[in-house]
Amino acid sequence: MRDKILLLKGGNSSEREISLHTGSSVEQALVALQMPFDVVDVPSLKEVMSLPFEDYQGVFLALHGGFGENGTIQAILESINVPFNGASGQASTICMSKHLTKLVVRDWAVATPDCVFVPSRANAQGYADLVGRLGHRFIVKPDAEGCSVGVSLVSSAAEFDQAFADAAAFERGVLCEEFIEGDEITVGYLNGRAMPPLAITFSQEFFSWEAKFQSSNSTAFAAASLPDTTQKRIERSMSAIAQALNIEDYFRADFIVRDSQAYLLEINTLPGLNHHSVFPKGCELANISYNAMIEGLIKTWPKHPASDQAVA
Repeated sequence: MRDKILLLKGGNSSEREISLHTGSSVEQALVALQMPFDVVDVPSLKEVMSLPFEDYQGVFLALHGGFGENGTIQAILESINVPFNGASGQASTICMSKHLTKLVVRDWAVATPDCVFVPSRANAQGYADLVGRLGHRFIVKPDAEGCSVGVSLVSSAAEFDQAFADAAAFERGVLCEEFIEGDEITVGYLNGRAMPPLAITFSQEFFSWEAKFQSSNSTAFAAASLPDTTQKRIERSMSAIAQALNIEDYFRADFIVRDSQAYLLEINTLPGLNHHSVFPKGCELANISYNAMIEGLIKTWPKHPASDQAVA
């Protein structure tokens, strides 16, 4: 089976359904590319541990969130020298935490909104203190969830108490973050270069889970109106992120742009890859078809030797 690819999808995170869509799209591409593969819907980490990874030429991770994206499965594959798509175990762990991501990329001159991190086991920080630090409206979100799950925009003490409780339910810490009003931009990075940015339009006040998945007015389109200075800043930030985290093949970064400055919101090390996802749309703008994108990821399996995982 060494000529085969093992495609993993599903998982048990809050992003399971998105992972199943990604997996189905990747399956279609592998069939079209005539690449032999097996596909497994893994419901839990226990099932992952029993898979015969070493029988395959590599593993394509169509997982999102949880053990599929937080560095757990990446560390397993690194330990047995099996190639896989996406960031290393160490970089995956860092990027799963929005707070740790900020700490790393700020050293590489990447701008991010101001924030206060609160461990879930701690009491909520005083609302008045947060207003003094972050402004009268700010974002409250789980530190380690994707797809805007559990994210709230608060402007009162009552809203904050409920938002904090909702975010703390995920038990990985809560990030209270400065709310920057501006244009939402998402940018893919593929094999050494940034893809054309996409601007996200939505009907809600901010890009919440509801705006992403329930509103018919949320759309993605080419961000052709970005000033040259902003475009160059974003490209520099994408390059800095790739270097800081040693990500060789692909990731997606979300920014908010205000007054020509781009502020990094988060990094997605295994972005959605269904045909409606923003990452493939960015590749299409660069004249890279979906199948060519998948083929490129597989033919350039990143090497993740444990000794080379230092993050600056």
